[in-house]
Amino acid sequence: MKICFRKPNYVLWASLFVIALFANACRQDKTTPPQGKEKPTMELVREITVSKDDIQRRLSSPNQRISDILPIINSLLVKVYKVTYPTTDIDGQPITASGLMLIPNGEENPSLISFQHGTLTDPLGAPSLYTPGTLLTNYGPIVAALGYVVIAPDFLGYGSTSNIEHPYQHAGTLASATKDMIDATKILLKEKNINWDGKLYLSGYSEGGYATMAAYKLLEQKYPNQYNIRAVTCGAGAYDITNTAKYVLSNNKDIDTFFVQTYAWTLTTINRAEHINRPLNQLFNAPYDTELATKPIFKTVVPANPTLLFSQPFKDGIFNGTDHQFLNAFEKNNLYDWTPQRPILLLHADGDKHVPLLNYYNTVSKFISNGVPHLSKDIIVGKDHPGAIPDYIVRSVFFFLTNP
Repeated sequence: MKICFRKPNYVLWASLFVIALFANACRQDKTTPPQGKEKPTMELVREITVSKDDIQRRLSSPNQRISDILPIINSLLVKVYKVTYPTTDIDGQPITASGLMLIPNGEENPSLISFQHGTLTDPLGAPSLYTPGTLLTNYGPIVAALGYVVIAPDFLGYGSTSNIEHPYQHAGTLASATKDMIDATKILLKEKNINWDGKLYLSGYSEGGYATMAAYKLLEQKYPNQYNIRAVTCGAGAYDITNTAKYVLSNNKDIDTFFVQTYAWTLTTINRAEHINRPLNQLFNAPYDTELATKPIFKTVVPANPTLLFSQPFKDGIFNGTDHQFLNAFEKNNLYDWTPQRPILLLHADGDKHVPLLNYYNTVSKFISNGVPHLSKDIIVGKDHPGAIPDYIVRSVFFFLTNP
């Protein structure tokens, strides 16, 4: 078993951020006529020019230079597409989802990176909308210019499916939306006579880290011979749903309000997506049960102390083991206890208040005891949840480049 440790590279991630500022939108194209919900479609929305000199000069540090790993960068023009494709909702019913695709112009045999986005507090952050200032608009063209086709599913509840509620932290639909977009990409690239080399990389941060783990597990276990997964990076994901629940429910002090809010979202999603359908006044104390039932999650007011939010009977059922419905649903959505076979890098910030570090440590511990053959792990020192994102991006890029 190989376990690698990587050191933070602050100059490198700062350089990558600066590069993103040099990406310029060139033009807007007309909408492609829809081909029908049963078929994937792609619509060119703009082209981005990325400077080769800036990539080679700025994506470097005293310890790592992009030219040392990738001597020739072939593509400087990146085409940005909105994609629609068929998938299924939480009830297994067909639905047309959307996502983003970035294609490097002129790259003869590009590999594919599927990037799963993190928690969205604003639906305008959906990848297919390509809103300025988002992670994908800042970094996507830079990564694509290295010779990768980059895709990013919106997930249910965003983009073309914004009329439904997003099933937050639901392993099944996050995995299927990712898989189905990968499958759609294969079809669309073939239609455009782009010869994908078959190599697939998966990456995501926060909810996207969890979604990446869910998709990876689905692809490797259910479709072991259909996808040539070369490497995977997961940043700051809540892979251990059960112990995350016990952590938040046992707290009787003020903790990060954003974490409390998103955990309430996780709980309401599991209640709905796993068809438990328990009245919210059995899960939450008043008046928060009404707040959560009638308002979007990020417009609700929740207390920083979880004891004030979650009902005592619900907590009792979790801790004394009698709430079999929720405990079984937690177990179904856990992603920390299995044995991935391809190179995988786990990342987490030591100052993360949004996703408890227990998820990183429990996953690393299980992966080691399960004999995961190609495990790399890295704690990002001195950063909080959002502050560690640039480090995660740079380390993911180099992890992929060193696992061709």
